[in-house]
Amino acid sequence: MIPYDIVETEFGPQNFLAAPKQMMNVAEITEYFMKWFPALAEEAKRQQLHVNGQPSGFYSLWDEATHTTEVQAVMPVQDPALENGEFTVIGLPATRVLRASFYGPYEGTSAAHAAIDKFARDNSYTITGIPWETYVTDPAEEPDPEGWLTEVYYPVA
Repeated sequence: MIPYDIVETEFGPQNFLAAPKQMMNVAEITEYFMKWFPALAEEAKRQQLHVNGQPSGFYSLWDEATHTTEVQAVMPVQDPALENGEFTVIGLPATRVLRASFYGPYEGTSAAHAAIDKFARDNSYTITGIPWETYVTDPAEEPDPEGWLTEVYYPVA
């Protein structure tokens, strides 16, 4: 397992403008994000919301046997957003999290999830919510996937 610098930190509170959740095979995640991240940015602009972070993905379900997940594309916004039928609003309260920073292609983030899970078990943390990934590096600005930074978060107690 690749060693990760896993840190405990506070996250939030944070409002998110959210696309619809969708169950999919992991091979479909990039296509889903390519559809919804621009749509979220456009909706934030339409609502005159200040985007205050990078696009993220919430992962509420994971099935190891079928390699499927329920994913939701979200965009952090400073202001409360309005739901409009297609988009919802998620308000995440301040919470304690474990965070791992992963550099590399998105297909490799599963190792960071496994590292946090092991770290949590080894250090008596209880995972209290769904994990999410924040896509810090824009692939349009950094063509080399080895330079892509993804931060993986797990809420803990």
